[in-house]
Amino acid sequence: MEKHAPRRFSLSILSLGTIAVYPYVIDISTLSIQVAAIVIFLFCMIELTSYSLLEKLKLLIYSLTICAGTGGFMLMKIFDPVWVIFDPKWMLSLFLFFLIQMMTPGDLKKSMLSLYLGLFFGHAATAILLNQWGMNMPIGSPEILDVAAYVSTIFLAIEGMKVISGYFEAKQNIGKGKQG
Repeated sequence: MEKHAPRRFSLSILSLGTIAVYPYVIDISTLSIQVAAIVIFLFCMIELTSYSLLEKLKLLIYSLTICAGTGGFMLMKIFDPVWVIFDPKWMLSLFLFFLIQMMTPGDLKKSMLSLYLGLFFGHAATAILLNQWGMNMPIGSPEILDVAAYVSTIFLAIEGMKVISGYFEAKQNIGKGKQG
């Protein structure tokens, strides 16, 4: 991101605010909600205001798909013994990355919005369901924030590779132009 980009400051504030409120949890009745998840969710809601109604509907469909995938994946985690062998956070991260890539190829902002909204809605639905079965799981738990960070890292690494590839391609084209 450019040093003087207008979005850079707001993203920096979001990052700092999320880190600052990370250890805090709000208890509502029998549910617990991680404050960092609320901060990220509010930021996503603010970002949604810049989209048209059609784009919002598309993002809703993307988010609901990710929500269903996350919820199913987390419920499967309770009963499936494969989680002993593989790290469930990385498995969920890769699953979500490929799911998002199929829905929103090439649009990083929509991918990230879909990721965060779908991930938190799916986690909230799972937490509410498990809470009714007597299992307490905070909404937006550190585990789900780790998954969001892993998927974001994968997206940003791929975007970085695209930028580096474009840079080397431009250098190669300039070199060929000087020779001809």
